[in-house]
Amino acid sequence: MESFEAFPWSPFFSTGLAVIDDQHKELVKIINRLAQHFASGDDPLDTEAIFEQLHNYAHYHFTTEEDLWQLAIGEVPSVSAHKNSHQAFVEELDRLRSERRTLGDEPVMSRILAYLIRWLTLHILKSDRYLADIALHLQQGQSLACAEKTASDRMANNDHGLINIILDSYELQAAHAIRLIQELRARQQYEAQLSSLNQQLERRVIERTRDLELANQSLRSTVAELERTQNELITSEKLASLGAMVAGISHELNTPIGNALTVTSTLEYQVDALTQVLANGRPKKSEVDHVLSSIREIAKISYRCLTQAVHLIQSFKQVAVDRTSEQRRRFAVADVIDDVIVMAMVSSAKPPQSIEVINDVAPQIDCDGYPGPLGQVINNLLQNAFLHAFQGREQGRVRFSAQVDADMIHLRVSDDGVGMSAQTSRRIFEPFFTTRLGQGGSGLGLTVAYRIMSVILGGTLSVESVLHQGTTFVLSFPVTAPINTREARPA
Repeated sequence: MESFEAFPWSPFFSTGLAVIDDQHKELVKIINRLAQHFASGDDPLDTEAIFEQLHNYAHYHFTTEEDLWQLAIGEVPSVSAHKNSHQAFVEELDRLRSERRTLGDEPVMSRILAYLIRWLTLHILKSDRYLADIALHLQQGQSLACAEKTASDRMANNDHGLINIILDSYELQAAHAIRLIQELRARQQYEAQLSSLNQQLERRVIERTRDLELANQSLRSTVAELERTQNELITSEKLASLGAMVAGISHELNTPIGNALTVTSTLEYQVDALTQVLANGRPKKSEVDHVLSSIREIAKISYRCLTQAVHLIQSFKQVAVDRTSEQRRRFAVADVIDDVIVMAMVSSAKPPQSIEVINDVAPQIDCDGYPGPLGQVINNLLQNAFLHAFQGREQGRVRFSAQVDADMIHLRVSDDGVGMSAQTSRRIFEPFFTTRLGQGGSGLGLTVAYRIMSVILGGTLSVESVLHQGTTFVLSFPVTAPINTREARPA
């Protein structure tokens, strides 16, 4: 008998917190295994093992969830109510376990399946998503009162009738799927019932189609909301990056401009000295030569300082214009990387003096596209390397290289840092996933970079990494970028 899902996991059930969603999926697996037994009836059911598995899951998941809410939100009424629902779950399991002695295994397991489907659906949609909303908004800097209001408004805006429909559809879907397979098995023994069975199947298809259409409407709404959120994240990340660059540039300009000011005051002193020598009537050549030599050296120092300041300002000006306008133009990829390197080195929260950044991209590789968004992606990858790649290391290296394949540019950003495990590599583009929570990592930088690459630049962003052997990000994008919908929109 082929396996099937009586309770298919849907993105609508996602709370936005991966650790919670992964544990919910484990309970979904238990539900589907239990439903598979009822559908096939092939293997004897070990009810005691099922109860033990559910108790172990409840202990592990409830402890994890309660600790997370306690840490992220604190002891508030909604968290206390959530704990009570966990306790009620355990008590219901114990009650059903005791009924086995009088009702038998099969009826009790059937009740457990129905209870698990209903409990999990309501628990996620009405409780976990509410608390997750509060936790995520607190993480974004909102106060507890504002976070609770935001979460409550979202719950109020949700159609409770739709939630009930989804709940009923999952219960019906599980019951219908099990019954359908059982009837298909029985059809081989009861050929006389074929006509009646076909009519039932048609009705069920109609019902499931209607239920799926309702679910699809909800999913489309969720996708639209997600797209709006992603656009807001891109804007927020862009402004945060520009703010860091302004602070870094201000700090870096202090040194050359301060030095130029100092030598300028010295120049004024030397000019006064020369004036005094000339005023004496018959100046000595050695005195004049000494003053002129000092003035010449001061001019050289001042020129170097001001040249350094001009270079910083020009780099910042080009990057700032590209980031804020997102204007399309033809540009050299190497030039964008050079500007971003200058900005990243001065705007990093922890200046990476011991990290060598090398740009090996050929100067003739150019692109007709959006240098601002590309620079944002490169900056996010550099900041990610500064924050994560060289933990516990005194020095390191980041290298940019590129090649052109037909009409595609493949830009590689490689570091010789600590690398990542396969599990981490699979999750780094997930929103809010970070290995440095509370230590400078927001979990949004790579998510925003991935979104920019796919939506604005029409390309892809992938990662290659081996633990202790470094990491390489590969940016693949067309030489001629697709038309940005915002650019194409008439004024």
